[in-house]
Amino acid sequence: MTEACDYFDSERWNRRKRSFVRRIPVSELLELHPEVEDPSGTRTAIAEELGFEYADRIADLTLPEIADEASECLPTADADDWFGVWRRHGTSEGYPERCERTPVADGRCALHLPPDHEDRNRSDERLLHQSLEAGHDLVGARFGELSLAYATVDRSDARPIDLRHAEFDRLDATHAEFENAVHLDGGNATSVRLADATIDATLRAPGFTVEDTLDAADLRANGRRVDLRWLTADDVVFEKAVIAGECDMTACHCGVGDWRQLRVGGRAVFDRMTVDERATVRRADFRGESVSFQRAAFGGNSDFESISVAGNASWRRVRVEGSFDCSGAEIDGDANFSKVTFTGRRSLFAETVIDGTANFGSAAFSTGPRFHAADLDEVMWVKTEADGPVDCTDATISDGTLIQPPDGATKYDFTDATLGTLTITAPDRDTGSLGCCRFYNTTFDGFPFDRHAGQTDGHVRLHEYSDRHRDGADSIPDLISTYLKAKNGAKQVGADRVASMFFLQEMRYRRREHRDNLYSSTGSTASALVGFGASWTYALTMGYGERPLRTVGFSLFVVLAYANLFFFTGISETYANSLNVSFQAFVSLLIGSPATGNGTSNELLLASEAFFGAFCIALFVFTLTRSVRR
Repeated sequence: MTEACDYFDSERWNRRKRSFVRRIPVSELLELHPEVEDPSGTRTAIAEELGFEYADRIADLTLPEIADEASECLPTADADDWFGVWRRHGTSEGYPERCERTPVADGRCALHLPPDHEDRNRSDERLLHQSLEAGHDLVGARFGELSLAYATVDRSDARPIDLRHAEFDRLDATHAEFENAVHLDGGNATSVRLADATIDATLRAPGFTVEDTLDAADLRANGRRVDLRWLTADDVVFEKAVIAGECDMTACHCGVGDWRQLRVGGRAVFDRMTVDERATVRRADFRGESVSFQRAAFGGNSDFESISVAGNASWRRVRVEGSFDCSGAEIDGDANFSKVTFTGRRSLFAETVIDGTANFGSAAFSTGPRFHAADLDEVMWVKTEADGPVDCTDATISDGTLIQPPDGATKYDFTDATLGTLTITAPDRDTGSLGCCRFYNTTFDGFPFDRHAGQTDGHVRLHEYSDRHRDGADSIPDLISTYLKAKNGAKQVGADRVASMFFLQEMRYRRREHRDNLYSSTGSTASALVGFGASWTYALTMGYGERPLRTVGFSLFVVLAYANLFFFTGISETYANSLNVSFQAFVSLLIGSPATGNGTSNELLLASEAFFGAFCIALFVFTLTRSVRR
């Protein structure tokens, strides 16, 4: 019987197996074990044993992290048993029972000897190609500095290039072309270069560990899937890489991540990814049905500027310690930012376009996020918390819901924004207060003002928060425009009573504009004086056509004023008769001229009151009609 390499019977192979399975999150191992009928219930039991309130808190925990305190919740705590589960249910590729190559020293073949062994007399590249030509597996192979730059790597058959659990000092595949699928499960290397490489089939490297840099810039992966789950590296670079199919980097861990201008044709998953420092995904293009960063953790700045997503995008439960920049992003589907935590000094969504629902439910911002010129088809600000106003300057929000958190109130600045049917609701689901919002030069297109009719009585101040007064800093023409647009918006939805209040506020600021023009060095003082006087007259006599009782009050004032005038000029001998004559003169156009003494001056005085009477009656009819129509 021919002697065979004993690598798969060695303690080194056992250590490699255990090391690999200990990198896999227990939550994923539970899905594979045939004895675990209810993986969700088992996760809940483990979470309770560890003192966690929710089961998803253990999503990234591995066997060593739970074995001491929750081992009784597992069907087995033995790493060898778990590797057997992985071997049978976690991979479609079988594992060899024995190495097919002839041993050359110490019971090992050349590929399973240390790279610097004296009996390993052929180069790593030659050993690799010879094994592939012979159709041998390369599981557990050990390489030094393997250089495949500009090489074409293939097999004599359609099987994958199987480098699972292989060890590399350095793997350089720059500009290489792999015609078969490449499997690197559980391998490790000091550094890996796949820059400008082409892989025509699937790339798999779950649990791969790179001490320094994984450089896959300009990589072309033409297969249906790139599987990099649980990858660990100091730096990860996929700048300008093109992945034709799915990309799965679930629970990968790196110090710095660079995915600039990455293009993914299928579904992209970065869930539970951890980037200790800087993450750059700028101008990445995700063409699949979804891209997900759920529960990812970014220790530094995160740059998602100008990304493009053809489907849905999710950052649910993401935590960002540095600045977060999603400016210029274009998302054709929904964008889920629910329960995110942004602790950095900036959170930018400027000029972001989201055609689906943008969900910021229970999100927490350490500073006010900025949505300058964003275009949001539907937004959900449900119990969103921000230590500063949510800046929506020049944004377009077609629809949505704003519900304040139970404690405190998040402020929203809608300066120059365009608002559609945005519903503002209190935590108890009652109508929310407009006092948490600043509407300044805001255009309203279907905003439900009718729900806030009770909040617009009295002196309305849409342009400021309820706890601030900013008139001194605001432009009077802009304030006029603010309430003119608000009035038009209220009319659009049939909220005539609210429109009336906004119109009165608009006219108050027009009056203030005339007053300011009196003291201005430019313009006509006479024109400003006429405008100011006319505005005050409209306000006092009829409340700008909105207050019929003011016309009644002004009419009584005219009657009493003329009664006093008649009494002191001797037209009537008693004051009671003066009141009678004044009232008759006031309504004389209706019931005829009152009987008075002779004298042209007396007649002119009576005629003047008759003119004022007719004028006041007409004003009263006008204002009463407007109020009835409302």
